[in-house]
Amino acid sequence: MEYRTEVSLISWDGTTEFILAGPGEGNHGVHLASGVDGIYDLPLSVLVTEHAFQRGGSYGGTRYPPRRFAFGVVIYGEGGFGWDRRNSRWRKAWSSEHDSTLVIKTPTSRRFMRVRLSETPQLKTDTDPNQSQVERYVMSVIALDPFWYGDERVIEWTNPTDTTGITVP
Repeated sequence: MEYRTEVSLISWDGTTEFILAGPGEGNHGVHLASGVDGIYDLPLSVLVTEHAFQRGGSYGGTRYPPRRFAFGVVIYGEGGFGWDRRNSRWRKAWSSEHDSTLVIKTPTSRRFMRVRLSETPQLKTDTDPNQSQVERYVMSVIALDPFWYGDERVIEWTNPTDTTGITVP
């Protein structure tokens, strides 16, 4: 059984879904490149208070700052569509003012996070992309709400031991 994670991006206006990795990848000529950084672990910092003559410190809470991460994509011109047309469609999927949705699907779960541009995408090119018809972008994004979300799973369970104290015949 092949176990591939599907990574997709839904444009900020909800009109286009780019499948970046996994089954159906490259449906719009955009593929996830290597170099995903900061997507897995939640950023956090623990707040500690320290008082005069106290041994150590006291837990004061946990802060969850916005999640900032970067990832690369490779955009191909293929199937009668030039690189510039696909690049334009990819760029229109992003905004610094509105959230796009990054979706991760595995055989056991579907999670999503709202993301937007935090910096101008960086084109990594050595030649004219209209000539080579393939180029790599590095996308720097921010998730103002740094948590992944998914559909709720409800698992029903019945305790085999009666804990109410009532004898049931």
